[in-house]
Amino acid sequence: MSVTIDPSSIPAPGRSKFKRRALLGFFLLNIFLFSSLGIWQVQRLGWKLDLIERVNARIHAEPADAPGPTQWSQLTRENAEYRRVLLQGELLPGQEVAVYTNTELGPGYWLFAPLLVRQAADSDAPQAIVWVNRGYLPMPLRDPASRPGAEPARLPATVTGLLRFGDGKHLFLRDNVPQENRWYRRDVKEFSAARTLPQLPVAPYFVDAQASSVTPSWLTPGLTQVNFRNNHLSYAITWFVLAALNVAAFIYLLWFEPRQRRQRPQSQEDA
Repeated sequence: MSVTIDPSSIPAPGRSKFKRRALLGFFLLNIFLFSSLGIWQVQRLGWKLDLIERVNARIHAEPADAPGPTQWSQLTRENAEYRRVLLQGELLPGQEVAVYTNTELGPGYWLFAPLLVRQAADSDAPQAIVWVNRGYLPMPLRDPASRPGAEPARLPATVTGLLRFGDGKHLFLRDNVPQENRWYRRDVKEFSAARTLPQLPVAPYFVDAQASSVTPSWLTPGLTQVNFRNNHLSYAITWFVLAALNVAAFIYLLWFEPRQRRQRPQSQEDA
């Protein structure tokens, strides 16, 4: 007795409907996620290019008077950082802070000193304190006694430099240890708390000196590094490529795999 079997009635090997729908949903989710990340990186790229342009304009502008206490509440990193500013007053070298750094000149310190800023060019009355990064100090000269020549307790100075904000908490920066006079982050609040200063308001920023009327030979000012990482284009391309791969997988699973499954019985019958 012979039995004839219709090949089309044999279930074709393949994924169950549930698994197939789950995979389609997975690829759709990835397409949405990766496309969103790519668009976000394109937006970040535009923001970063605009920021670089604005900072370059500030760095090369003529110096203006540093913001006073009435303006401090309006200052942000976006609208103020890297402005070229001019300060006049008296430095207090005896209250300095040496912050560890590693520059193109090798390991050393940024030498910070508070500046008593005058109210006006014709006035001797200070209005505020601004911390000034006077420049790079070689490691062997951290102790003031090891430096050639002694500086007076108060040093009249005119400083031109870049307005900067302090270092926030960072994975790669160690915390300051004021009680041991070890400094790793530029934090003007911590500087002020650790030193004996006049009872005056302290600016929420510091100034990286580019030039000063009182720069000794053992200090090197003007080493501010203005370097913005801009990898947003490569990140955007990466996300869009991943989205495209998921689109290809989605199309294959939605259209081409079912067609291949339908063609298998016909191929078996021909064989």
